Amino acid sequence: MSQENVELIHGFYEAYNRGDMHRLPEVFDPEVVWNLSTFTAGGWPGQEVYLGPDGVTAFLTEWRSIFGQDTVVQIEKVHRRGGADGGLGDPAQWATTGP
Repeated sequence: MSQENVELIHGFYEAYNRGDMHRLPEVFDPEVVWNLSTFTAGGWPGQEVYLGPDGVTAFLTEWRSIFGQDTVVQIEKVHRRGGADGGLGDPAQWATTGP
């Protein structure tokens, strides 16, 4: 993974942690699909698939409203997990903290 992509991922999570939700769409491909159909915590209460940058931003806004505005994502490791389509997959190993 290029250093540019690593910085992009860090910038994404830094914006999320600040609650700077209007900056999040800048990092996503226009055709991004955020798929929660395999969410292992018993299913996601909202829709399972969010389409496009605006859809992903809607999900992340919903996530913050459920888990709290003080929830912080900490990047532990960034790595390439690309699929057959060349996407990044889940590019970061992360943990959340909050109230």
